[in-house]
Amino acid sequence: MAEIVVQRADAHSALGRALSILEVLLAQGEPLTMADVARRLKLPRQTVHRLLGQLEANGLVRRETVRAYYSVGPRFLKLGLDALRSAWQSGPVHAILTELVSHTGETCNLGVLDRTSVLYVDRVESNWPLRVDLHPGSRVPFHATAIGKLLVAYLPSRSRKRLLYAQPLARYTEHTVTDPAELETQMKTIRRGGYAVNQEEHFDGAVGLAVPIRNSGDKVVAGLSLHAPLIRISPDTAKNFLPRVVEAARRIEQQIAWMTDGELSN
Repeated sequence: MAEIVVQRADAHSALGRALSILEVLLAQGEPLTMADVARRLKLPRQTVHRLLGQLEANGLVRRETVRAYYSVGPRFLKLGLDALRSAWQSGPVHAILTELVSHTGETCNLGVLDRTSVLYVDRVESNWPLRVDLHPGSRVPFHATAIGKLLVAYLPSRSRKRLLYAQPLARYTEHTVTDPAELETQMKTIRRGGYAVNQEEHFDGAVGLAVPIRNSGDKVVAGLSLHAPLIRISPDTAKNFLPRVVEAARRIEQQIAWMTDGELSN
């Protein structure tokens, strides 16, 4: 992976340096040592050590217990997820999701990966009486949903394997894939095709598909999914919606770029 360096205009202030550390940890996508952070930011190790300690004490970074590796912490993740929900549940992004539901007639979700699960940051239900009762803020398993498999497929290899092999994967239906090696094979197919499918893997009788949403640096930052009961559409007919879902994802990407002035971490 190419080395990522984040530089800020206010890099000489303590706050600016602390923000730069958080940006580096987010941009890298994998835990870093103190020396890694210091090298990327061209800062003295003593300065980085002090700032990491302060960030850790406030829950903004997390240090692995086995090795001295740092990643973004639970408080920072919560702030980021709350910001996403606030930004995406109102205005143009939500309008795009609503329009997609009106065209397809099926429920659609926006989700992000939050550790071992997918968090729905926005969701618009179909008008059909038969549907899964979920809502923004709901979490679904990464290995048994189209959006989860998609987001994990685009993780760096080490992070992906850590999720797949860290602990036994729960079985939700007879169709749930719990073998990490088989999921790895599926994820190769997902990266080649640019979309993922769910064939009754989380709920019996529910199918769906998902496509990636990328930032201006081409990094997958979220997923857009559509799902419906099997009695209405099959996994094959669900793919007929793929062009429209992809088009909606591209429009959401444009809105994300506009909301962040084209500067989402990459």
